Amino acid sequence: MNQRVDKLRRKMAEKSIDAALVTDEINVRYYTGFTGDESMALIDQDHGVFLTDFRYTEQAEGECVGFTVIEPEAAAPFATVDRLCTEWGVKRLWVEEEDISWERYTKMHEAMGGIELIPNDGSIKSVRVVKEPREIDAIRKAQEIAELGFSHLLDFIQPGMTEREVALELEFFTRRAGSEGMAFPPIIAAGPHGAMPHAQLSDQVIGDGDMIVMDFGCIYGGYRSDMTRTIVVGKATDEMKAVYDIVLKAQQAALDGLKEGIEEVAGDKLARDIIDNAGYKERFGHGLGHGVGLEIHEAPRLSPLAKSVLREGMVVTVEPGIYLPGRFGVRIEDFVVVKKDGIENLTEAPKNLIEL
Repeated sequence: MNQRVDKLRRKMAEKSIDAALVTDEINVRYYTGFTGDESMALIDQDHGVFLTDFRYTEQAEGECVGFTVIEPEAAAPFATVDRLCTEWGVKRLWVEEEDISWERYTKMHEAMGGIELIPNDGSIKSVRVVKEPREIDAIRKAQEIAELGFSHLLDFIQPGMTEREVALELEFFTRRAGSEGMAFPPIIAAGPHGAMPHAQLSDQVIGDGDMIVMDFGCIYGGYRSDMTRTIVVGKATDEMKAVYDIVLKAQQAALDGLKEGIEEVAGDKLARDIIDNAGYKERFGHGLGHGVGLEIHEAPRLSPLAKSVLREGMVVTVEPGIYLPGRFGVRIEDFVVVKKDGIENLTEAPKNLIEL
C-alpha cells in the first residue's frame, strides 16, 4: 500500500479498531493519491478499497496505487461499505465525525446496523502532521512561487491602485509562474485595513504613506505555502518603523528558539513576551502560527492554548503581529520546517522594512 496507510493501520491497532472509513476530501487525497472529490476509502489491516462513482473510476485507477477501485450503487453507497466490512469481519469502524453531517451519519447507521461506528477523534488526520520529504519539497516549491509573486508586487504596486487590483495581479502572475492557485484568498490590506488580521479584499485605494499587510500563498502539487510581508508605499513614519522593529524582533526570537521537543505554547511565548513587554499586549490577539500542508490551517498550533510539542518534520508558520485599529498593522510571517536542533526557514523574502 504506502507508508501513510501503514501509519494509519498502526493507530487503528493501538485503539482496537478494525477498519477506517476515510471520507474527508483532503484525507482521501492524502492516503490514496486521488485528486478528485465525492469519494471515500475503506481501509483495514489487509485491504484498501477506494469507492467512487462512474465520473472518476478511470482517474482513480490511475491515481490510487495499491487500492481496489469499486463503483458502489449510487443510491446506497454505505450498503457497499457494509458488505465489505461484513466480508472482512469488521466490528469496530472509525468514521470521520468532523466530516459527517447528521443526515449522512443516519444513512450510515441504517446501512451498517451491525457495525459499531467509532469517532476517530482526529486520529485519521493526525498522520498528516509530520511531513515526508516529498511533501516538504512540494511546499518549498509553492513557497518559491509565492516569493516570485511578492518580488513582482514590489515593482507593480503604485499609489491609486486598489487592494483588489493588487490581489488580481498577484494571482495572474503566480499562476503563470506555475501555481495551481492561491492557497487561500489573499490579504492585501492597506492603511487602516492592515489593523484587521484577516481583512477582506476591498476597493480600498492605496495611498501614499500607507502600510500594506500582504498575506498570501500558492499551491503546488496540492500543497500550500503561506507568507506575510508588510511594506510602506512612500515613507514610513517613526511609529511605523518602531512597531515594525518590535514585530521583527519578536519573530526572530521565535525563529531562534523553535525546535523539536519545545511545547507549542512555549514557542508562542517566545514572540509574545517581546510584544507584551513593548506595551502592545492587547494588540497581538492571535496565535503565533499554525501548520500548513494540503490545507492552509493544520496542526500543529503555536498559541497560548496549544497543548502539544513540536516534532521534527512539522511545517509551521511564524507570524507575530501588532494591529493598531484605525491606523495600520504589521505582520511578518515566515514558513519553517521543524528540525531536531532548530528550524529550516523556507522563506527567503527580505524582512527589512521596504519603502516603495
